[in-house]
Amino acid sequence: MKPFVIRENSPKACKLALSLIRNGGVMVCPAYTAYGFSAFLFDYYSNERIFRIKKRNLNLPLIVIANKEMILKQADDADKELLNELLSLSITVIIKTKGRFPRFASLDGKSAFRAANTTFLKEVTKYYPITSTSVNIAGRSSINDIERIIKIFGRRVDLIVTGDVLGEVSTIVEVEKNKITIVRKGYNFYFLEKFLVGG
Repeated sequence: MKPFVIRENSPKACKLALSLIRNGGVMVCPAYTAYGFSAFLFDYYSNERIFRIKKRNLNLPLIVIANKEMILKQADDADKELLNELLSLSITVIIKTKGRFPRFASLDGKSAFRAANTTFLKEVTKYYPITSTSVNIAGRSSINDIERIIKIFGRRVDLIVTGDVLGEVSTIVEVEKNKITIVRKGYNFYFLEKFLVGG
């Protein structure tokens, strides 16, 4: 069975994605820096499927993509002004949360967030926060070639949304109050490095 494939700027893309998320599906979609597997944050079954597809260790939580307002509201002790600036740079932030998140997106009371920063993701996360993780088998390189994605994973997901990606990993930092700890260097790290030196 061929996967359903649609371009992210198609008028029907968001409607299809939202319907899928509501009904416990798994999709591949552009997550700005790279393609990602995604599902509704609070759907256990669909996220369990992502772990199985990737053969990913269950002790390695997924990133959460959400609107910036939700992320700032969930921040427990992170400096909001600093957090807002980092999110604007498309940097993934690990923060202690006020609310309790599913174990597949949380570890020791902390979750990793990235702000929705494309038209498609902003529209989707107006309604549902989603999980995200690179399209690959755990331990292997991320795949951003859409033809390869369709060939390898097309029969294992419910929807593939195509679009443009940068083809690189996101920078990940942990934020506690106004202290930043670098977890992974990636997109926009150079800007962050200057920001840290300047601060």
